[in-house]
Amino acid sequence: MASVAWAVPRASSPADQPRTLSQDRARLPGAQVSSAYADLELSPWEANQAGELTLRLTVDPYSGIHIYAPGQRGYSPLSLTFPPEAGIKAGRLELPQAEPYVFEPTGERFLIYRRRFTAIQHATLVPDGAAARSGSIPLTLRFQACDELVCFKPETISLVWTRKDTGAGRPRRNR
Repeated sequence: MASVAWAVPRASSPADQPRTLSQDRARLPGAQVSSAYADLELSPWEANQAGELTLRLTVDPYSGIHIYAPGQRGYSPLSLTFPPEAGIKAGRLELPQAEPYVFEPTGERFLIYRRRFTAIQHATLVPDGAAARSGSIPLTLRFQACDELVCFKPETISLVWTRKDTGAGRPRRNR
């Protein structure tokens, strides 16, 4: 079990530092949602005739923040889940190669993301399912972020992916 302290966001956290949204939008061309520790972009989706789709989520951790990659024990790595009523059958989740990280005070070794990356979720629309009818795919993003001193409580964010042709054009965060 890891020995890093748990914390809630604090005023001096890099996640609370001001960011220039216009610069972020120039770097990430799609619509964005901000979390406490990273900017998120969900690219609009399209399905082929077989109902197969590729969902792209770009995650840009704030300066000084890292996010755990899958396979880390004792931490909450990045994951995407769909509620059963969404009408989505999830396939494989593609993530870029994570970088090794050593927490110097304890010598613990982890795989993390500290730079902008894109997660690609392969999925299939269930015929006559809610997503096929509405053009919206609800999902839950969960991850844990840390800085060089503390690990924050895992963050769970409910999001909605929109289809390209719905005209919605902007992913939205469910509250």
